[in-house]
Amino acid sequence: MEAVEYRSVIKFLYLKGQNSTEIHQEMVQVYAEKCPNYSTVTHWVRKFKSGCLSVMDEHRECRPPSVVTEKNVSTVEKLIMQDRRSTVKQLAFETKNSIGSVETILHDHLNLNKVSARWVPRLVITDQKQERVNCCKHLLRQEANDTFFFRRIVTMDETWIYQFDPEPKSASMQWIRPSSPPTKKAKVKQSSGKVMLSCFWDCDGTIRTDYMEKGKTVTGIYYSGLLKRLRSELARRRRGKLEAESCFWRFA
Repeated sequence: MEAVEYRSVIKFLYLKGQNSTEIHQEMVQVYAEKCPNYSTVTHWVRKFKSGCLSVMDEHRECRPPSVVTEKNVSTVEKLIMQDRRSTVKQLAFETKNSIGSVETILHDHLNLNKVSARWVPRLVITDQKQERVNCCKHLLRQEANDTFFFRRIVTMDETWIYQFDPEPKSASMQWIRPSSPPTKKAKVKQSSGKVMLSCFWDCDGTIRTDYMEKGKTVTGIYYSGLLKRLRSELARRRRGKLEAESCFWRFA
C-alpha cells in the first residue's frame, strides 16, 4: 500500500473515535510488519485533531533557483575580461554570489583555469621580433658561404641589474581557457638601485662580463676602454681567435 492509503485508514479509525494506541494495534493486526510505526500514527492523529483532515502531504517550497544563470555567467565573464588576475573572493563579492557558485561558473561554464605567467627576460613587440628574424636569416646566408663564420662572431648585450622585490607567481596568475596561449611577464617593480652589466659571448660561451662603475656615464671613452678589456680577454681565453681572421661584432 502507498502512504496515502495508510493515512486514509488512520483517518477512518480516528473518525470512528479511536485513539492513537487503538488505531496502531488494529492496523498491526491487519498489516502486520507493513504497518506504519506508532510515531507515524500519532503524527497523523494529532494532525486530524487540529482540524486538517487532508491525507496529502503539505505543499513544500521547491529548491531555491540556482544562481548560475546566464546573467551571472555573463557578469563574471565581463569582470574576468576587465581583470584576469581577479580572485574568486573578489568575483564573489562583486557578483554577491557564493564562492562555490563563482567557481562553478568559472570552471564548468566559462571553462577557465588560473595559471601563472612565465618569466621572460623582456617583452618584445612584433617589429622587434621581425628584426631578430631578419638578422638571423642574414647570418644564415653568411654561414652558407663560410663554414667558420659563426665561430668568429662575438655578441655583446647590456642590461640594467636592479635591486627589486619580484612579484610572486601567485600574484601574476590569470584566468585563461585551455586554448589560450601561455601568459608571459617581464620582471617589474624595479628599484632605484641599479648597475649596468655588459656581457660578451661567442659560440663557446661567455667571454667577459663587465659592471659599469657607479657614477660613470656611457660614453665613447667608456666603450673604447670596454673593447680594450675585451681584446685582452679574447687573447687570454680564445687563443688564436684574434690572429685568425677578424671577428664579426654584433651588439644585441
